Amino acid sequence: MGATAKKKPATPPRKSVRTKSASKKRSQHRARPKLIDDPFSVEHMVGHRDLDLLQHGILTVAAYPHFFPVCYEKNGKVKGSDVDIIKRFAKLARVKVQFIICNTFDGIWNYPAHDKADLSIGGIANSKGRTHKRVEWSLPYFYVHRSLLFNKKHPVSNFPDDITDTVLGTKGSTGWIDAEKRLRKNRKQKYLKPGTSDAEDIQFLLDGKIQGIMRGDFVSRAFIHDHPKELSVITWNAFSELLAKDGEVFAFPCRRASGVAAMLSAFLAHLIDTGDIDTLVKKYNLK
Repeated sequence: MGATAKKKPATPPRKSVRTKSASKKRSQHRARPKLIDDPFSVEHMVGHRDLDLLQHGILTVAAYPHFFPVCYEKNGKVKGSDVDIIKRFAKLARVKVQFIICNTFDGIWNYPAHDKADLSIGGIANSKGRTHKRVEWSLPYFYVHRSLLFNKKHPVSNFPDDITDTVLGTKGSTGWIDAEKRLRKNRKQKYLKPGTSDAEDIQFLLDGKIQGIMRGDFVSRAFIHDHPKELSVITWNAFSELLAKDGEVFAFPCRRASGVAAMLSAFLAHLIDTGDIDTLVKKYNLK
C-alpha cells in the first residue's frame, strides 16, 4: 500500500488591513453623492463649478498682511478672518490656495485686473474709484464705519478738531482718504502719516508716541479687546463720495469671467445665512 500523501496545513484566510489613507479615501468617496443629491446646495454649486484660474487647480490670492485681525502674518504664515473665509471656500471648490504677500495696500484691488492674482484680500472696501472693467466684486461680507483708535491718557472726542499730533493710517485706504480730506479742512493734514506694521503702530500708541490710528471700527475693537485699559475709539461715517451705494462695505475683488466672484458670493451668502460669519466675528473679537 502506497504512502499516504501528507496534507498541507490549511492557509488561514488573509485579513484585510485598512489603512488610514484608504479609509479616508473611502469616506471621501461616500460623501460625494450628497453634493449630487442636492444640486441647489452651495456645496454642489461651488464644488462642481470649474473656475477659470490663473493656475490650474490653484487659487492665487494677493494678500495685504498688515490689517490685523482681518489679514496678518504670524510665524511666517498668513492668518485672519479673510484668510479663514478663502481657505474654506478653496476647500469647497477643491483647489489649493497660494498667497502672494503685498506689503503695499494702495492698488491691491487691481491685482486681479492685471492677472497677478485671482482675487485680493485684506479688508478691501468696494468703494468708488476702485472699479475696473476686468474686476468683479464679491458680495459684501462686512459693513464698516471709520474710527480713530486712541490712548485713554490722551483722549480724543472729536476728529479732526482734537488732533494735535501724529495719526497713523494705511495709505490708499478709505480711512486714509477720508482722514486726509477732514484734516485738510482744518489745515492739519501734516499729522497724517503712513503706519508700518500693526504691532509697531499699536506699540507707538501705547507708548504715547502718536495720538491715534485710523482703522475700520471693528478692527479697532479687536485691538481694544487686547488692551481694554489703555485704548478706546471714536467712530463716524466716511464721506459719502467715498462709499458704495450700500455704505462702506468689505468685499473681494476678483478676476472678471473667472467664475470666482459668483461662486465666492454664493459661499459668502451661505456663511451669512448660517451664522458662520458671526462665528468668525467672535473668533477674531471684531465686535
